[in-house]
Amino acid sequence: MIMVSKIKNKFIFIITLIISFSIFFSKPIFIKADNEYVYLGGYVAGFSLKTKGVHIVGFNEVVGLSKNDSPSKNAGILVGDILLEIDDKPINSLEDVEKNLSDKEIVRVKIDRNGEIKHFYVIPHEDVIGKKKLGIFVRNTINGIGTITYINKDKYAALGHPVLNENGKIIEISSGELFKAKINDIIMGQKGKAGELRGIILKDFCIGNANNNTNSGIYGKIDNNFLDNLNLEKIEVDQSVAKIGSAQIVCTIENELPKKYDIEIVKIENENKTNKNLIIKIVDKILIEKTGGIIQGMSGSPIIQDGKLIGAVTHVFINDPTRGFGIFINNMIK
Repeated sequence: MIMVSKIKNKFIFIITLIISFSIFFSKPIFIKADNEYVYLGGYVAGFSLKTKGVHIVGFNEVVGLSKNDSPSKNAGILVGDILLEIDDKPINSLEDVEKNLSDKEIVRVKIDRNGEIKHFYVIPHEDVIGKKKLGIFVRNTINGIGTITYINKDKYAALGHPVLNENGKIIEISSGELFKAKINDIIMGQKGKAGELRGIILKDFCIGNANNNTNSGIYGKIDNNFLDNLNLEKIEVDQSVAKIGSAQIVCTIENELPKKYDIEIVKIENENKTNKNLIIKIVDKILIEKTGGIIQGMSGSPIIQDGKLIGAVTHVFINDPTRGFGIFINNMIK
């Protein structure tokens, strides 16, 4: 038994030595994660987002034979509420609202009010042609222009911040589409007034979808056929190199191709967990001459420092359009 134990211990010792030599003398193997390298964005795109439920943006009086008023307003529904259901039927458009009112004297509606679910009973009113209505103006689609930050395989991230409703809450989306867009005008940013990239969303050129609206931006898939026509630059992702000093942003303000413009990173907020991690200042004379600084539509513009992608533009300072916030790229990727 003693001899067997010694042999066994010797065998274990030899195995340990082999493993030790492997660790200290073999060549290291480095494995790169997929998201450490991405394709650089900077391309402007059009977004068309369909909301979950319909957003109540106003009231109108139902002009009927007996009285003129808004039954929804009378029931206690407010502007900014999201209408989710009528009598347990999902509502995602004005057509859904109207088809669930016929032949009903009273309906039970499900409302999302700032994240709290409420129920109301509403008595639809007939208009002069006998059509029942709730007396509300609704919106279920949000259209806008923004900038793609990066593309990873067939997925993209854009904006760097969420799309919000009138109450400043994140809009939950059911689906969305991504389109090519063409800039046709620039409203210069001024002190006290944000500027704007104005463009046309080319609805005949759908290039992807949008499936998530988050604190860190809009996410979705992009069409590979569209990507094949772009001269994409591959870039390493590394926010750890972020420091006070010179950097660049990449954005599209004319034609269809993004360009790089000089900025300064003036402050870094490492503890900020949202989308305001960097304070940046535009110093590029050409960009200031054309836009006045950061303007709406540039949200999502990649921020590059030392040849690496470290973040994206998210907000502008209203009192100084040459300054704004940026988000760390890791907050977008994760």
